[in-house]
Amino acid sequence: MNHSAGTFPSVIAVLPAAGIGSRMQAECPKQYLTIGRHSIVEHAIHALLRHPRIERVIVAIGPEDRQFEQLPIAQDPRVIVTEGGKQRADSVMAGLKLAGDADWVLVHDAARP
Repeated sequence: MNHSAGTFPSVIAVLPAAGIGSRMQAECPKQYLTIGRHSIVEHAIHALLRHPRIERVIVAIGPEDRQFEQLPIAQDPRVIVTEGGKQRADSVMAGLKLAGDADWVLVHDAARP
């Protein structure tokens, strides 16, 4: 742990978002379906970033994903993008590697706002 008495532990969120939604048979991966004006992944990231203790969100996207970089939230300096893997565990591991010396890491699913 990197925090001293009276300070809070550092918290990083990892958001696996490399899925293609093949079981859903939608036109796009389900994390890019919209609810209101925003995609599901945007809702998830906004919710995480609203928490005062979460310092940044690491989003693991698929190697062929060109949609995420088009989202306004992708420009937020607290959002870090990395390439995910074929399995959810691979994407989580990719995010953990970028979490550095965070005291706590929260993992949430990009397709569940």
